[in-house]
Amino acid sequence: FHYWVRRTSEQLQLYQTDPESSTYLDADRVKQLNGIGFVKLEKQKREIKHAVTGTWEENFEELKAFKEKNGHTNVPSLPVSSLR
Repeated sequence: FHYWVRRTSEQLQLYQTDPESSTYLDADRVKQLNGIGFVKLEKQKREIKHAVTGTWEENFEELKAFKEKNGHTNVPSLPVSSLR
């Protein structure tokens, strides 16, 4: 889940620079992210090399649930299951 959030954050940054550059996000997904107050993560020095699991929709629902529980969208790098 964290890797999906990281990838989405990176793609949002690309989309905001040039909407045509992101094949991962479209206007509807950006609207959904903005609707829950998604905040882009600070860029880290290493690249994400882990696979993202689940569909965009499944991960977005998990992000909404995380925000509902925690009041923010700053998902930690630890597996969310270890935080429950």
